[in-house]
Amino acid sequence: MILITALSSPFVASIHLRLPPYVRSGSRATLERFVRGAPANTTHLDMTTVSIIGRPRVSSMLLSDLRPITRGPTSLVANFQRDVSRVKEGRKWWRWWPVSRFNVVEEWGDGGRMEWAWDVLREGVKRRAGSGGAKKA
Repeated sequence: MILITALSSPFVASIHLRLPPYVRSGSRATLERFVRGAPANTTHLDMTTVSIIGRPRVSSMLLSDLRPITRGPTSLVANFQRDVSRVKEGRKWWRWWPVSRFNVVEEWGDGGRMEWAWDVLREGVKRRAGSGGAKKA
């Protein structure tokens, strides 16, 4: 169990996208336009992960902090990562370390209402990393 915990990353149970007020009060077309052109340096994501003991943790980040992981020996289950060095700077030594690797399943399969939004954002993250050079885990 310790080996699996060390080598795998937490499972992402839900992803919440913080929307500006004009998008929340607008139509679905406004939402689609925002998601397709989401500014990476201002768009906030909240990823709720579930640990091995079933405890949820919310990780807040900018969309620009998220990077796809190229498969390697340390990324058995993870497919996205973020740089947590900035987060660690202001954190007390006794607090839990921030989550840096995420396992986001490609197909949710539950037919969620806004599943398409993550698909568009995921492709944008991959495209941005491809043009800027993806980091290897």
